[in-house]
Amino acid sequence: MNADEFRSNRRPAAERGVPVRRPRKVARPALPAGPGRDLRDSLYTLYEAAGCPTMQDIAARITADDRLDGCPAKDKINRMIRTGECSTKDDSLAVAMTLARLAGQDVHLVATRFTQLWTSVTTGQPITPEPSRLGSPVSQCDPFLLGVHHPIDSVSSGRRLERLPSYRQRPVDTTIREASTSVLAGESRLVTLVGGPATGKSRACWELVRKIDAEQPGRWRIWHPYDPTRPQAAITALDQVGPHTIVWLNDAHHYLDTGASPLGEQIAARLRTLLHDPGRRPILVLATAWPHYWSQFTTAARPGQPDPHAQVRDLLTGTAIFMPATFSARQLAELAGSDIDPRLREAARRAENGRIVQYLAGAPALDAHYRAAPPAARAVLEAAMDARRLGYPVGLSRALLKGAAPGYLDDHDWDALADDWLDHALAYTAIPCNGTRGPLTAIRPRPQELTTIDLERRYRLADSLEHTARLERAAIYPPETLWAALAANVTDPALLRHLGEQAWRRLRFQQAIQFYNLAAGLGEPRAVTDLATVLHHAGDKAGAERLLLQAADGGDDAALQVLASRREQAKDPAGAETILLRAAEGGSNDALLSAADLRRTAGDLLGAQILCRRAVDRGSTDAMVALAGIRERLGDSLGADRLLRQAVDNGDPMALQWLFQRRINAHDIAGAEQLCHAAIDLEMPEAWLLLAELRQQQGDLAGAIAQLEAAADRRITNAVMALAKLTENGGDPEAAEVLYRQAAELGNARAWSELAYRRDRANDQAGAEAVCREAAEHGVTRPLLWLASLHEKSRDIAGAEALYQLAADHGDNDALLDLASLRADSAGPAGAEATYRQAANRGDLAALIGWHELLQQTGHKKLARQLERYGLTPEGDIASTLHYRTGDVAMH
Repeated sequence: MNADEFRSNRRPAAERGVPVRRPRKVARPALPAGPGRDLRDSLYTLYEAAGCPTMQDIAARITADDRLDGCPAKDKINRMIRTGECSTKDDSLAVAMTLARLAGQDVHLVATRFTQLWTSVTTGQPITPEPSRLGSPVSQCDPFLLGVHHPIDSVSSGRRLERLPSYRQRPVDTTIREASTSVLAGESRLVTLVGGPATGKSRACWELVRKIDAEQPGRWRIWHPYDPTRPQAAITALDQVGPHTIVWLNDAHHYLDTGASPLGEQIAARLRTLLHDPGRRPILVLATAWPHYWSQFTTAARPGQPDPHAQVRDLLTGTAIFMPATFSARQLAELAGSDIDPRLREAARRAENGRIVQYLAGAPALDAHYRAAPPAARAVLEAAMDARRLGYPVGLSRALLKGAAPGYLDDHDWDALADDWLDHALAYTAIPCNGTRGPLTAIRPRPQELTTIDLERRYRLADSLEHTARLERAAIYPPETLWAALAANVTDPALLRHLGEQAWRRLRFQQAIQFYNLAAGLGEPRAVTDLATVLHHAGDKAGAERLLLQAADGGDDAALQVLASRREQAKDPAGAETILLRAAEGGSNDALLSAADLRRTAGDLLGAQILCRRAVDRGSTDAMVALAGIRERLGDSLGADRLLRQAVDNGDPMALQWLFQRRINAHDIAGAEQLCHAAIDLEMPEAWLLLAELRQQQGDLAGAIAQLEAAADRRITNAVMALAKLTENGGDPEAAEVLYRQAAELGNARAWSELAYRRDRANDQAGAEAVCREAAEHGVTRPLLWLASLHEKSRDIAGAEALYQLAADHGDNDALLDLASLRADSAGPAGAEATYRQAANRGDLAALIGWHELLQQTGHKKLARQLERYGLTPEGDIASTLHYRTGDVAMH
């Protein structure tokens, strides 16, 4: 046979004109009901799904697959498929797994199921039902129900269009896809896509899910907690999440920013536990967040201030992938072809500045619809916008909108309304915009969500308008009608307390009292503690103490902590300790540690030790560290070491650093290294940095770099920063720039500052300003404040003011305090007061301090006292009195 004949015979038979003989399908005889028939039917179903291959083909594939332990002959395979003959476990699995691969099914799931069937046949025991799994298979999930925006449908086309436009890859998708690599390899991972509304966050998450499902068909499920509320659904069931689950947290602020409720921190803590639990790997948590919330969650509290998002910050740090708001010119050009989805072509042609995704989601049309709204519709929309930014849940009730809207209309427009004005207004807000939902649309509750509350129609505000509200209406204090409507329609005590806090932070003490009273009347003891704070500010210390005692009796340990602090300030440590020990009896470890601090300050180390030990026995990691300090002072170095080791095992970074330094001080280099490796096994990111530091101290720069690179591969942002600094010190500024940029894109705030400083040191002021503005788009505003201070020092007051205001518009209230201080010098007290009022309207309680000092300095001591005690009126003037009740006595 020559070469041409050989090549000809290698071609498929059909191409050579040879009749193709199709394999005959194996017959399936009837079998009695039972495990044997179940096994046969399962295998036969796989056989059909694989296209009914020949027995010889199946046998050959099994022989060639080194991953399989069994190796049945073709006759045995035939009997197994026809009759379910129970061969050896290895042979049975080999056939099932080979057919599964031919059918494109999840081999792992098939093997698990088939092992159960084989065991049932050979032992006669029934199959133990698998525990129910949270979520739904990816194939059964609807992307729109998960939060992916409906695309515009105003484009005419001669062909039937898919529900979603074809997905166009962007450079950011490469970074997103990298997340699936580690998850598919069996790791757990949290990915947070950060960007403004309608920048493609949810769609990118959906595409990542589809990729994972394509790689491992049928194995993964999506769990989207939302019933009865998102935070309640999450906190109730997070402990039940099992392997191969995608936890879908679209708009993560609904879960993590729960106002005065501790639910957000609790959810973050449980998510951290889930992600570090080796028994539940792999897990993928997909979250999305706006830059405003990202900055709020990841910015550390100022020293001495409450830290409401400590757990959230620890959870999110290093997980961010920032979504670009626009498509590049090259990407836009690629959307012009005739084979491109016509919706994408229209978006490329019409979208402003490359904002393709926003156009597809109808954002420009929604904004135009809002701004062109007739008076009643605009009033309803702005009432909805203000209610949402104050923290009202997604579903806005009709009664709330009806009660609030009149305050957004002047007399002329109000008098001109028809009797059915609300129906007309809601009809306008429901009009689709470019085929997408209108700016405010009715919500149809699902059957499982129906409650008595849902008997009234509720409405959802478009994401893009909610974002607009946070930018454009942040400094506007809502009218009295909205507060009255909230008071009349809200019955959730936690929400009422949260609304009270919103009024309090805006210096509207009178309205704060109203909402705290409503919450307290519905059984919320923490609201009584908050009310006591208002009374204390107003000078009624006796009334405040009575309320604190009342809250403590209601079970609020925070009230006891406040009482103890007041006793301590009054130089009554014994009274403070008595109150703290009462709180400790209720289970408060913080109270035990505070009492231990009192004893330690008084020199009673043994007494402090006893109290710390009680907290340690309750599992408090902070108490372990505190007790270690006491044991050290008492000369028990070994006892201190054991306690610190216990705290490290519980994941405490401060204990790790302290114990590491003790090893170094004792010249125990091997012990320090062993400690770091053990902490790495516990997935403590600080351990990588300490190990790199150890290498550097030993003169092993290459080893230090290797450790930092390994940590950087795990997206530990501080490691990327340390690596950038080492690289810069090593004389490679270009590589350092790349690393600083990488750390910035991972959400490290200091990295943005470093990038700006580098531009400034190179005398590139324009470049420095560009970096600062880019950082603000990513939710990091500190570089803008630094840049504003440079303008201020160079006497460019207008430039400094513009930058401070820009930072404030991106959610940094400290910027307004700096701006007020600047205006006090440049424009006088009136300009500063207006800025302090703006800061107060944005919810910055610290405005009270600066404003009070300004009034004192300008000789307005009476007004300063009134501001401190009574706050502001709803109109923004300094109030002259407060009205409230303690017990049955009305106070003025």
